[in-house]
Amino acid sequence: RSPRMETLLHALPVNSAEMPDTAMVAVGELGLMLRQAAGGTALQGVDPGNLPLGNLLLVAGGPKTGWYVVVQQGLKQRLMRSAQLEGGDWRAVREVETQPLPLNDPTQAWWWPTAQGVAVATTKGPIAHLDFATQTWTEHRTPQGLALLALASGPAGQLSAVTPAKGNAGGDLLMAFRSADGGATWDRVPTLPLATPATGKPPYNLADAAERVLPIPLADGTLLVGQREIPRPELMASTDGGTTWQSRKLLRS
Repeated sequence: RSPRMETLLHALPVNSAEMPDTAMVAVGELGLMLRQAAGGTALQGVDPGNLPLGNLLLVAGGPKTGWYVVVQQGLKQRLMRSAQLEGGDWRAVREVETQPLPLNDPTQAWWWPTAQGVAVATTKGPIAHLDFATQTWTEHRTPQGLALLALASGPAGQLSAVTPAKGNAGGDLLMAFRSADGGATWDRVPTLPLATPATGKPPYNLADAAERVLPIPLADGTLLVGQREIPRPELMASTDGGTTWQSRKLLRS
């Protein structure tokens, strides 16, 4: 459990009113759990208690709501809760299972923090939100009930998703959707700035292609898609929900 920066996977700024001695908690690979003292810069190890050993994908919560950590062990991912962080007594809250094969139809999972708690989505749904205060789950369907190939969350409850095209709509292989309410309702993103690889060959599978065109939602409603093709990577932006796209300059060091 060496505190190397490259092993960190997620960091949580801590409310100073609830935990005045801590500025941040971070988690990472192989059970790595660290804290940054208020006013300090060094990361110190945290006793994980009986937390199962695995990759820690996310940390959320706090002293008032309890602490939550997502533990990945093999193909299973578990949301664990403990009333205390140091030397915690962790109990499973929810479990999902992923499956990387077949490559053209994997089962994936996505976790992200929300204003009320934490959320998780899997390829075939549902999109589930846990409210820390009420300890209740709210579930939503995926867009049009389609499988999720890629998903991104924004800073104010926005989501964007890429799915297979329903009935191969318009000859397209992929469709994108956006949500302003955590997945309760979805709007179709009408166009996507599809990347053309420098080799002239298509992505290896639909999951790879979905990651290439996944719109990233910003707080002001802007959608961003990064075209990563070499030698000319490009950032495309839409301010009208994906009707039109404009190139944005990339800053290079």
